[in-house]
Amino acid sequence: MTATTSRLHLTIRVDERRYGRAVTIVEGFSMSSSEIDSPASELTSSPAAGGTATEDTIELQGDHRDRLPELLTERVWGHLRALITGVNF
Repeated sequence: MTATTSRLHLTIRVDERRYGRAVTIVEGFSMSSSEIDSPASELTSSPAAGGTATEDTIELQGDHRDRLPELLTERVWGHLRALITGVNF
């Protein structure tokens, strides 16, 4: 993925899982599993929520849709930008 040829369009939604528990899902990363680990770690550590990542989604336990846009821009974007453009911070 390069900054000149692609752009991230992320979607944040909340699903209900077993026993009525909420899961916040961020979709649209289109990265390899190894590339998405760092942003996933940042997102799970801030609200102190458990979570998992796949190639195009990050899932967090609980309803975090109100906080995620801010977290994505403040904490995670630096990691994503470094992966997209190859810039080291």
